[in-house]
Amino acid sequence: MKAKLFPVLLLLIGLFGCNEESPEAKVRGGYESVFRGSGSWGVGLYDFVQTIHLRADGGFYSEGVTRDAESGDLLGYTGYARGTYTLSEGVVSLYYDEYYLMGIADIDFMPKEELTSYEMEEYFQQYAVSDNYKQLESICPFNADCGPPQVYTRID
Repeated sequence: MKAKLFPVLLLLIGLFGCNEESPEAKVRGGYESVFRGSGSWGVGLYDFVQTIHLRADGGFYSEGVTRDAESGDLLGYTGYARGTYTLSEGVVSLYYDEYYLMGIADIDFMPKEELTSYEMEEYFQQYAVSDNYKQLESICPFNADCGPPQVYTRID
């Protein structure tokens, strides 16, 4: 009887005992950063929402939108991008293939189809993974003068 239970026990250990996710699997998903403020002209109260979605295929999609702070209604876009990402030693690096932004100063949003495409060869951004894969925190490049880091919190 004991000899018959041993293979079953080994099978159960194999199926359920080593179910640890890889760092790549843990980092996949959506992250969001929200800044609430008034518009460029001091009119209105908006939520400026930035999202990053890291996909299983090694690609990412990011998007910036402006929402009405009270109703949550989508008012328009500030930008979007696509590309690939890598994860190494707790740092996510985003490598941009497509990058669209508002080409007009002093506005807070516009229709997505009116955003301007920017060619940015070899452009990338880096984010430190923190809080057990629940947050991404922007890393300031060594030759830049950055403000406080932008923190993205997992949304899925």
